[in-house]
Amino acid sequence: MNAAVESVRNPEAGPLAREMAAALREMVESYKGEYGLSTPEAAAQVREHWPEREEHALQCPPPEVSWSDLESLLERDPQKCQQRWEEIKQAACEELQTGHRACQPVEVYGSTPWKRARFLALRSELADGWQPRNGVERQLVDIMAQAQTAAEQWLKALTWKSALEGAMEEAALRDKGRWEPPQATRFQVVEQAGAMVDRFNRIFLRTLRALRDLRRGPQPVFVQNAGQVNVAQQQVNVAQQAGGRNEAAVGQEPNGIGQWIAPAPPNGQAGPYPQEGG
Repeated sequence: MNAAVESVRNPEAGPLAREMAAALREMVESYKGEYGLSTPEAAAQVREHWPEREEHALQCPPPEVSWSDLESLLERDPQKCQQRWEEIKQAACEELQTGHRACQPVEVYGSTPWKRARFLALRSELADGWQPRNGVERQLVDIMAQAQTAAEQWLKALTWKSALEGAMEEAALRDKGRWEPPQATRFQVVEQAGAMVDRFNRIFLRTLRALRDLRRGPQPVFVQNAGQVNVAQQQVNVAQQAGGRNEAAVGQEPNGIGQWIAPAPPNGQAGPYPQEGG
């Protein structure tokens, strides 16, 4: 099939073909440099190993499939190559949606089943509370789980380093009969751990505010004393009513993000649209 027609039918065809072609060129250049072969000889050597790569592409876990593996599969069976690519994308979606992808950046010193289960438990707890409605909210929940996990890791380091520093001070006082100030390097290590705990706590809170604001949507604006109010280049006439209250028409921006104008509540009473605190 013509390459241009195939690209229109499948928008991924072009980018995938470029990646596989680049992998093939890299392998050919590797053979040329390693064995002193010409370009045709190196290309022939690469193709000799394609049956092995085809088997590897079909049998190995999706994260282990390389572009050169897909290239070998494409040359021998384009339909199988496309099917395998779809399987890889499906596996990537499942990894994202189940939280296993989000866990990897915060798995310190490698992954264990216990570390992975603890992260997923925390993520599940946050998701149960917020019930994310779309991909954006799921990503924010993942960031919160990552920030909380990292904060716990640094808090553990801070506790350990602080306890060690205290034990060393006690030992110096006992052995030398006097207190000695901590060395700058040890003090800096403790301070760094404390700063990292605070940093990830702030990331957690900032993400929590973003998720909360995403849920809140447009907020009401109460007008106390004004005859006319300009809202996003629109003039809104505010009518004076009995009791000193001003009432305005309700309007919204064309892009759906404008602010609502609501009647000002009487003194000491809640407005018709209660605002969330914080």
